[in-house]
Amino acid sequence: DCRFSSYMLNADGNVVFNPDSPVVPFGLDPIWKQSENELSFTNSLKMKLSIVFGVVQMTFGVILSGLNHIYFRNHISLIHEFIPQVLFLVGVFGYMVLCIFTKWATYYENTHCAPSILTLFIDMFLSFGAVNIEAGCGEEGYLFNNQETIEQTLLAIALISVPWMLF
Repeated sequence: DCRFSSYMLNADGNVVFNPDSPVVPFGLDPIWKQSENELSFTNSLKMKLSIVFGVVQMTFGVILSGLNHIYFRNHISLIHEFIPQVLFLVGVFGYMVLCIFTKWATYYENTHCAPSILTLFIDMFLSFGAVNIEAGCGEEGYLFNNQETIEQTLLAIALISVPWMLF
């Protein structure tokens, strides 16, 4: 037998659960290599991790620009560049990262009811925060309570911050 974390791959190629083995402490469970959707799963994970790292890097850059505005006592740029940039960045992309982590931490009984992050953001901008839920999913189709109200508020803040930065 070839052992993969909490699962074992028998000599005949069948995957069986081993409840006595430890959980992988960091990284992906190697049993994903044996799954049919391994490529789509790992590509989705890499894409979401890239978004998280990119938002962290952008946030660091915006904070540094704010510190420069404070150091050089450029109060107009601090008010009319830094503040709307932070509001837009956190309101749109910070919310996306929050949605990614929330989806990772949530267990879905029916996996087809799990909301798609991509669809969530397309609907957030095109439907002004309206959440489209699959038929038969009910409350399980939401990431969290008051999702529509939160998305509408964040979208309004983002829409206000764009002309604020430009003028």
